[in-house]
Amino acid sequence: MNTLTYQMYHGYHIGTDQTLSARQLHQLRICFEKPALPAGEVLAGRQGATIAHLENMGSVAVKHYVRGGLIRHVNHCAYVNWPCTRGEKEFRWLATVRQLGLAAPRPLVFASTGRFVGQCWLVTAAIPRPYPLTQISQQQDDRRQAIYGLLAKQIETLIRQRIWHRDLHPGNVLVDENGTPHIIDFDKARYLNNRRLLAVRYRKRWTRAIAKYGLLTELEDVMKRATTAT
Repeated sequence: MNTLTYQMYHGYHIGTDQTLSARQLHQLRICFEKPALPAGEVLAGRQGATIAHLENMGSVAVKHYVRGGLIRHVNHCAYVNWPCTRGEKEFRWLATVRQLGLAAPRPLVFASTGRFVGQCWLVTAAIPRPYPLTQISQQQDDRRQAIYGLLAKQIETLIRQRIWHRDLHPGNVLVDENGTPHIIDFDKARYLNNRRLLAVRYRKRWTRAIAKYGLLTELEDVMKRATTAT
């Protein structure tokens, strides 16, 4: 990952590993001022990403971090910005897993408001024509099996590198127009040295989501493939 640079723009703390023009900063500000979109799919996360077009960056996905559960009624989108913001943490994790060869969104910019507490955003390159893995039943069997194989290898890499995603379920996997699965939402990730325990936690979270939302049972085979050698 290239060296990160930080700057202030109209009250937004903005970080990136590239130079941003005045036009790009203005476009980002407009994106940040839009309200977060509600999630539209089962297991699609707490909010939908806003798709926008930035000068010299093309199509991007703007993620506005919002809280879930009961706490959202008293604190909808404020986070503690220490030791780093939610957006910067996910930016760094995405850069890390991409260097390991995983298919994940390319991080472009992270931003926040406030010095110690505030709102957070992450901007990534948009995945071309994505659909969530929860909708894979609409695909032919041979295409589904190819996607499962690619995803299992990615999860196996996470386990081998001792990376715990913490919320990996079929809704946090987007498949692009070429059939490549992309793992998203790394903002809670951390390292876990015990690979056997890591495999157990991955299986538990994955299978619980499949059972709770009545997804294709064949999705369980993805995690079985990924954790068999662990």
